[in-house]
This record gives sequence, structure tokens and C-alpha cells, in this order.
Amino acid sequence: MPEGYWERGHWLPYLLEFFALLKTLVSWDKANKTNTFSTMADEETFERWEPLEGLTPKMFLDAMLDDREGFRLILTSPDPKFRELRIFFEAPLCYRGTQEKYLLRTIYEGSSIYPWPIFIVRNSRYARWFHAQAGDAADEEGHHYHIAAVDQMVDVLSARPPIVSWLNGV
Repeated sequence: MPEGYWERGHWLPYLLEFFALLKTLVSWDKANKTNTFSTMADEETFERWEPLEGLTPKMFLDAMLDDREGFRLILTSPDPKFRELRIFFEAPLCYRGTQEKYLLRTIYEGSSIYPWPIFIVRNSRYARWFHAQAGDAADEEGHHYHIAAVDQMVDVLSARPPIVSWLNGV
């Protein structure tokens, strides 16, 4: 890039084009009354998953831990009377997280499937990408789990469903 390229704002049209494309791809399927998020080609759907009763729609990511015990997410409600939620993946195939709160706000407020903390993604582009990269090294069984905290989104591919439980507390 020439010197001063970024300072002169030459990147702005590309950013605006990205948001226009994002708005086009993210559309609510009004014909489907099951809280499903669809892309233009109806190839990928986000289905609300409620593994436990009492989930609060808006939750924040308090911790994301990956160590010898496994991969764990701890979600908290803004209301202190609710307990913390633990989502445990024993051996996920892969995961990714997004912390960009301004971009997340656009996605979170622009789709009527949110707020909700846990989704299963059907016909996942992320899973297709992963399996294309991994080849025969990874089994294609399992699911794509989309964790939609208010402040961060985490996508996890796992051959086994997570263990979801309430942590002790209030």
C-alpha cells in the first residue's frame, strides 16, 4: 500500500460494501415461524436450542477456557438472580470467537432471532469449510453450535453435544 493509504480513507468504500453485503445475506425468513435465521439461498439455518429450562435471552460471556479438562464457556445473565450457565465441550473439533462489539451489535440488533444464547446451525458454512480443510482427518458427524452472548459470539464444531448445566449460586 502507498504511504498514507489508510489515513486518506481509501478503505472506507470497502467497509461500506462489506456492511451492505452483510445486510443482504442476513435476512429473517418470515414464512418460517420457528425462530430460524436463513441466508439468501436458505443454505444455512440457525435453530434456537434450549437444553435447559430457564435460559435468559441476553447473556454475557464471563469466561472461555480451553485446557486439559476440555473447552468451557461460562455465560452470565445481567440479572444477578440467575445462575451462571456452563457449556462444556469435551473435545471440540474447532472453535472461533468474535469480540468486535460494534460489529456484533449490528448483527445482534439486525436479526430477530436474537437475543438467545444457544443455537444449532444446520448446513453450516463454517463446518463445510472446516471439513474441506481437515479432509479425512476429521469425522463429519456432529454439529455446529453458535453461542450468541451479547458481548461475544463463539462458534464450536463438536462431534458430541455439549454438557450444559447451571453452576451453583444464587
